[in-house]
Amino acid sequence: MCQFLQSQLRPFLWIICAGLLLTAGCEKDYSNLSSKNARQPLPVMVPLVVTPDSGTAGTRIKIFGMKFLPSAGQNEIYFEGVEPFRPDSGSADTLYSYTPFEASSGSIKVTYWGHDTIGVFPYFKFIAQCDTTAICVLPYDLNVVLTEQSALQVFPGWYDERAWSGEIRGDTVIISRQYEFLDSGVTRVIKFLYTDEHSLPQLVSSVFRNVNDTRTICDTLTVGIIKIQDWDTSGVVSGRVIDKVWGVHNYIFWYDFRN
Repeated sequence: MCQFLQSQLRPFLWIICAGLLLTAGCEKDYSNLSSKNARQPLPVMVPLVVTPDSGTAGTRIKIFGMKFLPSAGQNEIYFEGVEPFRPDSGSADTLYSYTPFEASSGSIKVTYWGHDTIGVFPYFKFIAQCDTTAICVLPYDLNVVLTEQSALQVFPGWYDERAWSGEIRGDTVIISRQYEFLDSGVTRVIKFLYTDEHSLPQLVSSVFRNVNDTRTICDTLTVGIIKIQDWDTSGVVSGRVIDKVWGVHNYIFWYDFRN
């Protein structure tokens, strides 16, 4: 009887023994790996800094505290509530940009080439001033003084830099600037309705037109804010346009009617 049981159990005993041998052969010593991991420091959570930490649409901000890609255009800034956009200037240590029109209060994050940076992202308090479905003309309240030179700063490689021109037709003030774009000329034309010297003007239209005719290519401002710094039709007229579409439609105009 015992011999019979032994003959029946012998195959199972062989299987159990083989399993034990395989298990023993596959075991690894994790002690060294654990010690290696213990010596590896965790990524340092670098605090990103933004100054100022609050503002309205168009506020000039400075972002620093961590390493960025050396070319400003290789980085992207994320504000709460809007699509990411590229800073207008900067370096590997500092980025400069403006608060977009439709931003919301929340964290500001910087990415490069689609990769998230590791850091502690700062909180920015956005101060809304205007309905995001309309156009508002407001007095200038931003932290950068507008100058004739700053009005020339457009997007390098897209347009050449040309000064603004101005004229007055009855109660309409017209500010325009010509661009060379895609081997052809276009003109940006902004028309304001002048009321009196104590009131802000009303926007009539802001369009792109072909240089050689009056056909409108597109209406460049349907939603956004125009912040007027100077309004003297016998002197300087200047302001900043902050459009819903961040980029080419956000610009500074500046013209001295004494020229």
